[in-house]
Amino acid sequence: MTPPCIALHGWCFGPGVWQPLAALRPGLQALALPGYDGAPAPALPRLDALAQAVAQRLPASGPVDLLGWSLGALVALQLAATQPQRVRRLVLLGATARFLAAPDHPGVAEATLAAFGDELVRDPAALQARFALLCAQGEAPATARALVRQLRSQASAPAPVLADGLAVLASADLRAQLPTIGQPTLLLHGAHDALMPAAAAQAAAQALPQGRCQTVVGAGHALPLSAPPVCAQALEAFLA
Repeated sequence: MTPPCIALHGWCFGPGVWQPLAALRPGLQALALPGYDGAPAPALPRLDALAQAVAQRLPASGPVDLLGWSLGALVALQLAATQPQRVRRLVLLGATARFLAAPDHPGVAEATLAAFGDELVRDPAALQARFALLCAQGEAPATARALVRQLRSQASAPAPVLADGLAVLASADLRAQLPTIGQPTLLLHGAHDALMPAAAAQAAAQALPQGRCQTVVGAGHALPLSAPPVCAQALEAFLA
């Protein structure tokens, strides 16, 4: 029997981002992260708290295949590391083991994340619009405009939940745990991702015992919306 495939969305935009992929892969189950679409928010803004809250809502009958995008990919990695019996395989989109850049790690500059927090306080809607533009960057102009509209329609969390998510992104660092995550893992990454450098996904794939990275040509960060046929084909081949 094929395990359930559970999809975890990223920061700012809710589970509706998976609709185009779910249309191509029946049975894909999009799960709202804590605080999104009315799901209870975790007590603490920490990655382990997010993962534990998600684990409580997974099917209890056996392991699942986890599909995670961006922040959802970090949650999926955390679950695979701490509750390996719950996860059979991982497919991670726009993923990294550490969101913030470090001297030995490509990522988002700390000043950029701080600017997100400042703008969230001043004008949450403006931040969501700017983040949607960043996610769509790297796509063809017509595709990017459509992606921005789609992403903005999926904003589904209040400002306090978004602030907690920024705190998680600022503190999460799973690089030391990667060698202990034994599940087969596929990382799909847009070749023109303007948010998270492809080198971050490649480094994670190299550190994972059964990890490999596949670059999606002509795509940016918003893979669930910009490249659903490519993602569906990769899922079919990897999860079979």
